[in-house]
Amino acid sequence: MRPALDLPRLGAVAGAAVLTLVPGACSGGQQVRTSTTTTINKAVAGRACARLTNGDASRLFGEPAVTPAANVPRLVGAVSACFYDVNGTSGQLLQFRVYSDLQYYARSEHPDAQDVAGLGERAFVSRSGPSGLVDCQFVKQGSVYSLSYSNHTGDAAAKADALVELAREIAGRV
Repeated sequence: MRPALDLPRLGAVAGAAVLTLVPGACSGGQQVRTSTTTTINKAVAGRACARLTNGDASRLFGEPAVTPAANVPRLVGAVSACFYDVNGTSGQLLQFRVYSDLQYYARSEHPDAQDVAGLGERAFVSRSGPSGLVDCQFVKQGSVYSLSYSNHTGDAAAKADALVELAREIAGRV
């Protein structure tokens, strides 16, 4: 088993990488994982799945995404999270986390990060993150919104522009 990463600025990246490496995390089972911590304002809890819908994930995947499930692990750092995968062999996984602390804005942790104009107060996209992840983060109203996409076909970077457009849609819902 891999040791957990212990770097706060890698919180969003590490969480995405660990989920991708866990056996069965995106094994094609119909699951959506959501999570909230217990130390946040109740108004913030559950926001992720309200902002990133099943329809959004299905459109990005190009195949049906699954529906939210209640059985979900807690995630360190995120105030709310929502994960969608597929029931097919493509192994697509879309992870969306909301952080209330700017320490989770991880642009400096991505050597290939490109700034994205017109998305929140600041934003970036990384097409080649850990384990082949495509990451897009933006800051709006003091919170960090993080989207991570991966698949088993090895061409996750092909969805980078679509992930940025999805981030723009979510930013409009904030």
